[in-house]
Amino acid sequence: MHRYLTIFLSSVVLIATLTSAYANTSRLALVIGNADYQGAPLRNPENDANDMANTLKRLGFEVILAQNADQKTMINAVREFEQRLRNGGIGLFYYSGHGVQHANHNYLVPVGADIESEFDIEFETIDASYVLKHMEQANKNGVNIVILDACRNNPFLRRFRNLRRGLARMDSVRGSLIAYATAPGTTAEDGTGRNGTYTKHLLTALRTIPHMSIADLFIEVTAQVEKETHGQQVPWQSLSLTHRFCFAPCGETVRLTQPETSTPYTRPETSIPNTRPETSIPNTRPETSIPYTRPETSIPYTRPVPSVQYTEPEPPVQYLEPDQFIRDYYAAINRREYNQTWSMLSTNFKDQYHCCNYEGNYKQKPYKRWWNSIRRVNVRWAKIRAKNANTATVKARLRYVKKRRGRVVYQTHTFELVSDKRGSWLIDEQD
Repeated sequence: MHRYLTIFLSSVVLIATLTSAYANTSRLALVIGNADYQGAPLRNPENDANDMANTLKRLGFEVILAQNADQKTMINAVREFEQRLRNGGIGLFYYSGHGVQHANHNYLVPVGADIESEFDIEFETIDASYVLKHMEQANKNGVNIVILDACRNNPFLRRFRNLRRGLARMDSVRGSLIAYATAPGTTAEDGTGRNGTYTKHLLTALRTIPHMSIADLFIEVTAQVEKETHGQQVPWQSLSLTHRFCFAPCGETVRLTQPETSTPYTRPETSIPNTRPETSIPNTRPETSIPYTRPETSIPYTRPVPSVQYTEPEPPVQYLEPDQFIRDYYAAINRREYNQTWSMLSTNFKDQYHCCNYEGNYKQKPYKRWWNSIRRVNVRWAKIRAKNANTATVKARLRYVKKRRGRVVYQTHTFELVSDKRGSWLIDEQD
C-alpha cells in the first residue's frame, strides 16, 4: 500500500510541475484606464482598470496602475514597466480608453491631449507600438501580452477625414500575444454596466477559467462578446507564443482529479477489505496496476509539451473564422502584400479569374494590376452564411476607393471558402 501511495504522489507532483511551467515565473502588469476626456468622456475605463488590476493581483501579478493619465504619466509608466520587466517572466499591458488609427499606426490617447489637427496625433498621444517595443526589448525570452480595449468610437473621426474607424492591425512578434476588443477597423461598445463589454467578459474568464491555455481563454471571451452583441463586436487576437501559457497552472483542476477516476488507488475503502493476501495479490500485482499510474505512461497525456506543439503555433480558432479571414484578406490587399493574398486564393479561383503560362504557373500581373488601380477597399460588414469543417460561405459589403478621381463604389459579394487543410481558408469562388 505504501508503495502504491508513493507512486501516486510522485505522479501528481511531477504532473503538477510539468503543467505549471510559469508557476514560479515573475509576473508584471501595466494597467492604464483613461476616461476623463474633455468633450468625449468614457463611462467604463476607470472601473475596467481597477477591476483588471485587482484580478491580475489575485493571479500573481505585480501591477503598475495609472488612471486618467496624461502623456507624461503614461510615458513614465511605460519606462518603469520596462525597467522592472528586464528580470524576465510574464509582461502584460492592458489599456482601456480612447484610441485612434492614423497612417496604419495605433495611438493611445492620454487625458488632456490637445489635438487640433491630424499632425498633432503623433506628438500628443502614445503609439501602441512604442509600448510593445519596450516590452520586446526588456523581455526578449519571456511572454508579452498586450490587451487593448481602445476601439471605441473615434472622437476625432468627423474632424479629420483621413482617420479610420477602430484600430489598425498589429501583428505579434515571437513570444507575444496582442488582443483587441474588436476586429481591426471596427469599433467596440463602451458598455452600459460597470465594465465595457469586452473587459467584462475578459474579467469573467480570468476569474473562472484561468487554468485554460491563453488561446482557449480568449476563444471563450470572443464567443461571449459576439453572443452578447449579436455579432456586432468580434474580438480579435494575434498570437505568436512559443510555449503554452495559462494564467493559473494549466489544466490544474482537470489533471489533479484524473488519477482519482483512472486508477484503483482512489477507492481504498472498497478495495482494502477484499485484499486478503491469499486472494488479492493476483488481482493487485504491480505489473498490472502500475501501468495505469506510473508516471511514464500517464505523463504523455497530461504534460504540456504535446499541447505546445498543437495549440500554440497554430492560429487560434477565432483567427480562422471565415468572416475574419475575409477581413484579413482585404487588409493585406490594402498593405499591398500581394504574395500573401495570392496564397489565400484556391487553384479553382485562379483558374476562373487569372491566366496561367505554358508551364502552368499562374500569373500575378493581372491580379496586381487590378488591385493597384484601387486606392483602398474597406469591409463594411462580413457575415457567415454557412460553415462546416471543409467549406464556408461569407457575404460581405465592400467599399472600393479607386485611384482615378477617388471614385467610391459599393459592392456586395458572396464568397465561397474551402479549407486549406492547414488550419486556414482559401477563397474558392466570388460572385
